[in-house]
Amino acid sequence: MTITVPRPMTSTHTSRIISLTRAESTQMLRNKTLLYMMSTPLLMGLVMAFLGKDVEIINTALLFEMPTLFALLFCAYYLVLSMSTTRRDEKVLKRLRTGESTDTDILVSLGIGPVLATIGTVALSGGILLAVGVPVPDNPLLLLVAIPFGTVLSWGLALLTSIITRNAEAAQMTSMPLTLIILLSQKGLRDLLPDTAARIAEFTPYAAVSDLVNLSWAGGGEYLQPILVLVAWTALCSWAGMTFMKWENDR
Repeated sequence: MTITVPRPMTSTHTSRIISLTRAESTQMLRNKTLLYMMSTPLLMGLVMAFLGKDVEIINTALLFEMPTLFALLFCAYYLVLSMSTTRRDEKVLKRLRTGESTDTDILVSLGIGPVLATIGTVALSGGILLAVGVPVPDNPLLLLVAIPFGTVLSWGLALLTSIITRNAEAAQMTSMPLTLIILLSQKGLRDLLPDTAARIAEFTPYAAVSDLVNLSWAGGGEYLQPILVLVAWTALCSWAGMTFMKWENDR
């Protein structure tokens, strides 16, 4: 009699990423501090909507710009930084690498939850603005470039920042430089800079996000440069974050 031994089930990249994402998202939703961080951009959207009634188109763009940048900061960047640092400190990342999951599986799963949270928060903020009568964007396709690429950019920068972040408490300090960069990337603040400094600032990643958000509402203008700047920064930071990721703390 022939006995057929069933082949062991093998997982795919997709199934592993989905499984890891589910686990990471569950942990994320249990953390009240992280949930509060996620709500901050939405609250900012509500404030901007209250202030945004009966404003000009150019000011409308500025109203949407702030919740967008806050979402990239708190939902995308800080969430990934906190999660990756905590998982490394708990030696979870090290254990995951000994199983079937590849490095790409692990790092992508860390970002999917925050990415979805960012996109959802930005969408809700935009919906609130439109609900109070703010004009629709003149070129919404630019938002489809700015927000997804800005979110992936923030994921890559979070992985890079985690290299110098020993634990979740230290993330409050190591995230400060990028926090300042994001806040200073607002168009209204860059317009106050001297011409040379303002021109240099245009080539920073979050200034490119800001410019695309403003151009999406106001229309016109040159949008090829900010798109190229954002895509280049996103590719560089994503590659560097995955290449130089620190998987365990120094002894």
